[in-house]
Amino acid sequence: MRRTLEPELRKLLNQAEQAGTCLVPPSKRIYEALSRRRWTYGGEPAVVCPQRGIFARATYWESLNPAERTLHAVRALAIKHPNWVFSDVTAAVVRGWDVSYALLEDLHRCSTYHCRTKAAVNHVTKALTHEVVGGVPITSTEQTLFDCISNRDLRLSLPIVDSALRCLDLTPSEAMALIIACEPLQKRKRFKHVLNVLSLADPRSENGGESFARAAMIALGFAIPELQAEYVDPIEPSRRMRADFKWTLPDGSVVLGELDGKQKYTDAEMTNGKDIADVLRAERLRESRLTLSGARIMRFSFNDVCDTCYFSRLLEAYGICLLYTSDAADD
Repeated sequence: MRRTLEPELRKLLNQAEQAGTCLVPPSKRIYEALSRRRWTYGGEPAVVCPQRGIFARATYWESLNPAERTLHAVRALAIKHPNWVFSDVTAAVVRGWDVSYALLEDLHRCSTYHCRTKAAVNHVTKALTHEVVGGVPITSTEQTLFDCISNRDLRLSLPIVDSALRCLDLTPSEAMALIIACEPLQKRKRFKHVLNVLSLADPRSENGGESFARAAMIALGFAIPELQAEYVDPIEPSRRMRADFKWTLPDGSVVLGELDGKQKYTDAEMTNGKDIADVLRAERLRESRLTLSGARIMRFSFNDVCDTCYFSRLLEAYGICLLYTSDAADD
């Protein structure tokens, strides 16, 4: 690559990063220069090509999580293909909903005709309504909700739906009414399943991990807990504490469930800048105050939830009641 191109490429890549997108080369000359920078001898590539025809600085791309990478790629593809309408979990990410990273390996688009493309999975629909969010054309709110639910197991769809209700400031009943009012969706398969899942949604769930855990409880047939139960600190009455999950057992005793996650101790936004030792001390203090109410504390991790046999034994050991097997979980 000629050295005279380096300042121009650096400027273009910087502009793309500031805009939160991958770089769409403005000319064949720039495209070829970027393509050459994908290959190096005895070192790391200077740029990466996440999708055909779009580029990003390699070090910058490595710093992004899967949701951020999806957003960068989608914004660039929306420039390359202005007639595309993105759908399903891709549209959910654009809307800021919580989507499991495991679902972000592919991009999804929607059209009224069959189309083969390596850039995205194409879904065909007879009726397509869309809107533009952040400069990206995506399916309507109700269609995005329907697609995210209908194609997936409860453990993967409930975190998306819970976060959607938080973002949209909707109750489950209001979300169900949106789906019911959309005539094209009424004729689609798994319509009843989608309504069942929406009836189980709860915007009080604070993150995808908590939603996943609740979905596992429902799928295993255990009693659905109260979320974000609030307690007054008996030592410092001006202080409020919340438990992730709360069950009141038939004998009147209370079990509080706490989901442990690495992010809880390492994410600066969640720790308020405190180091891990301070966070752990605060957590132990909070737990000791919660037990003053007479409640028992049941702690578990995301890995515990994924081990369904272990998680079921844990819930039974704490006396959580088996109630039923949800239709939504069985579908």
